[in-house]
Amino acid sequence: MISGMLTPGPEAEFACPSSLKPELFAAIGDYVPDIDLPKYEAESHQDALSFMNVVSHAFLQREKAFFYLMDHKPWDFFMGVFILAERLQHFFWKYMDPDCGLYGSAMANRLRGNITDCYRLMDDFLGRLLDRLTPDTLLLIMSDHGFGPTDAWFNVSAWLEAQGLLRMRKEVASRKKLLYKLVSLNDVKWVRSLVPGFIQSRMRKRARRGRSAFVTDLHETLDWDRTRAFFPSIPSQGIYINVRREGFGVVPPGDAYEALRREIKGRLEDLRDEKTGERLVDWVKFREEGPGEGGGESSWFRELRPDEREGARGRGMNGTHRPEGFFVFSGPGVRPDRYEPGADLADFAPTLMAHLGERPATPMEGRVLSALLDAPGPSSDPPPVRNADLTSVTMGAGGPDSESETAKRLRDLGYLE
Repeated sequence: MISGMLTPGPEAEFACPSSLKPELFAAIGDYVPDIDLPKYEAESHQDALSFMNVVSHAFLQREKAFFYLMDHKPWDFFMGVFILAERLQHFFWKYMDPDCGLYGSAMANRLRGNITDCYRLMDDFLGRLLDRLTPDTLLLIMSDHGFGPTDAWFNVSAWLEAQGLLRMRKEVASRKKLLYKLVSLNDVKWVRSLVPGFIQSRMRKRARRGRSAFVTDLHETLDWDRTRAFFPSIPSQGIYINVRREGFGVVPPGDAYEALRREIKGRLEDLRDEKTGERLVDWVKFREEGPGEGGGESSWFRELRPDEREGARGRGMNGTHRPEGFFVFSGPGVRPDRYEPGADLADFAPTLMAHLGERPATPMEGRVLSALLDAPGPSSDPPPVRNADLTSVTMGAGGPDSESETAKRLRDLGYLE
């Protein structure tokens, strides 16, 4: 097993067993576990090319690792995760989508061929993989999300602050307000004409780092004695209540906790676009209820200007996530030319296990997409335990410093409380 996103760096112990890391480096050279977008600038032609070089190199090294492990290790199920398309689309969606205003710009025309070459790396890899697969091997391809242009921003932390539920430390708030004020000046044409390009680039980088979940430390940013609810920064992680326990927190558990949850839910459900009057939130669920079914100007919600939506300078990452993704099943036991409407990300694992004739050891979220399979259905016996027992793998395998850095990143994203 090799870790990916949120790995502190190549120096961390990112492989299990630990002997795999030096073996991998000896076989393929360097390896890039993750590409942290806020570190990079892609507004100028040269910066964009440099970023694509980083992304391409990381992809090619991961491809080498993929085939090395596939050829040299025993496996029943083999999975690789590639982030090239995700990283490209954050920066360059505005140049590849015909509906974006910058699609026909001079920068788009200069870069589109380079961007397409990066996508071809994935196509070439898939071709090489197909050449290696035997006829009895099942191939599955899936995305963990889709992509599209950014239309508006909803700043959850700013909204919580406006509701009196969150407070930033005074010195942090003053520093951030000054930084964002400088960045907003960077959007003014006459300021851009006077400020050298490299200074504008540094300002944008600083602003992105300030918004990045990878470097934001909630413990240093918030006034925890006056914060009742907070938002880790990843939408899927939701809003957390600062519950009182073990000497920390301000909201008493029990009735006060439940009342605050209901209050926040009600306020979110009542949110309206200040221009159109339309609801901003489709549904709100408590954590135990599972996933759901089915703009004006303020400090917390702002509809993007047309130039920003199209990818204006200074708003470099106009590509953002969409819930609609895809997955493909190809191989023996799969019915060809079938489409399963309403399929969900959680259906992937149960369908795969049904195809393999395995019964999950514990109940799984999701359903078996039986229309895609010739003979779906788990076996009557529980799945055997194969390969290494991974229960002994701990977050601190890289030592105290690695554990602290990993915990910080996971906490900022909301995975740890």
